[in-house]
Amino acid sequence: MESTDEEPKSNSSRENKPCYLLHSDLSAGLRSHITEELEGQLIYLSMASHFDRGDVNMPGLAAYFRYLADEKLSAADQVRLGQT
Repeated sequence: MESTDEEPKSNSSRENKPCYLLHSDLSAGLRSHITEELEGQLIYLSMASHFDRGDVNMPGLAAYFRYLADEKLSAADQVRLGQT
């Protein structure tokens, strides 16, 4: 059997990050916050879709609400990854 100096390949980029056990109340609060951010994103996307309609035709407002939706998604990701 031959020996190799290769390290096993990582399946996840988060594998080397420490894992913390959170209190159940804190974990529930974080999940709730993420859910609220994602719900806000859906509302903003819905509003962007409304202003993109042909009979409304307000592309500036549609772009603004898409921007806000992206901000909500970014905020949810920051909470999820612990980068707040």
